[in-house]
Amino acid sequence: MSDVNVKLSLRRLADAPHRLFFFLGTAGLLATSLWWLTAMLLRYTPLSIGINTSGFPSQLHPLAMIFGFFPFFIFGFAFTAGPRWLQVPPPATSQYLIPGIAMGGAFLSLFPAMFAGDGVVALSLSLYACFAFLLWYRFSRLVSQSRAPDKVHARIIQLSLAIGGLTLVAAIAGIVSGREWHAIVRNGGIWGFLVPLICTVCHRMLPFFTASAQGSHFLWRPWWLLAAMVGGSYLHGLLDLFAETRWLWVVDGPMAIIGFAMVWRWGLIQSLRNRLLAMLHLSFVWLAIGYTLSFIQSLMALANLAVLGLGPMHAITIGFLASITIAMVTRVTCGHSGRTLAADGVTWVLFLVFQSVAVSRVAAEVFPVHYAGFIVFGSLVWFACFGVWGWRNAPIYLSARTDGIAG
Repeated sequence: MSDVNVKLSLRRLADAPHRLFFFLGTAGLLATSLWWLTAMLLRYTPLSIGINTSGFPSQLHPLAMIFGFFPFFIFGFAFTAGPRWLQVPPPATSQYLIPGIAMGGAFLSLFPAMFAGDGVVALSLSLYACFAFLLWYRFSRLVSQSRAPDKVHARIIQLSLAIGGLTLVAAIAGIVSGREWHAIVRNGGIWGFLVPLICTVCHRMLPFFTASAQGSHFLWRPWWLLAAMVGGSYLHGLLDLFAETRWLWVVDGPMAIIGFAMVWRWGLIQSLRNRLLAMLHLSFVWLAIGYTLSFIQSLMALANLAVLGLGPMHAITIGFLASITIAMVTRVTCGHSGRTLAADGVTWVLFLVFQSVAVSRVAAEVFPVHYAGFIVFGSLVWFACFGVWGWRNAPIYLSARTDGIAG
């Protein structure tokens, strides 16, 4: 999507919310990806010989992957689409610029902080949380000022961001006190924050996008469906948090059925004629696959059989959440830069190749004898795909729109 011979300027980041936050999200994504790839190469390849890997603690993996880039992309989307949904003026640059930059800096400081001990890590995360709260407050002000008749989607995004913030605070408290906090991060961050928030965006936007391209027949988004997606995510997270995984099948079975029904009803087959639309639909398929795998895992647990490990969770986090980030950010970037609203050949290939990351991560749990190979492969492909994607997108946020319109 990037163009050559364009004038790049950091000042362009102040022209529109999505520019700043997508740029920071891309930076956070690349930093996190490089960190994790390095950790996996040091752990599972001959590169680890004689090298101390204590600076790459696995316990920080969920924190970095959940809070390192997703919130930036979410705020960029919320401050771009949110005002339209709420029928209010977009936020002034002064309301998000400094908190956004400070939040990005606080996260990037986490990497050197890892070598200085838990106290410095907690400090970096605390600063990050403070600036994230300021941005959440700004979005909440937009919601409270709105007189739009429908604020349901915006309020769920507001609630999800709040749960994400509370999850981060709980993680900081756990790090400081030395108590177990990984389960809280996993369940609060994934099932209380990201999954319900992204499902809410999908409920609002995916049928709309499909109907715009394929016809009004696909504009199907009943309220009960939104309640099921959000409520199912919360129930899954609560059961997992309280170690009641043997009963996850009660939630995940219906959620898998609903997921596949939505894939069909929202027009997956028809979307394949439009690459950008297909990227959104194919990403959503992974949500249904993840719930299906979790359903099978829970049933096996009733028979005291441990199968699939972290496979179901990664089907959702990588297959659904990361894939749909590529699709949604690509769409917003194209639409708000004056470019054609379409995925070019490189973006399409990157997206398809990226699906192998989710497959390899699930396969690592199914074939543990080849665990290291699948993990290293997935880490390499993840970094390569996001590296090329970020390299192509970053200049767009630093350059003027191609159609000459401000923003």
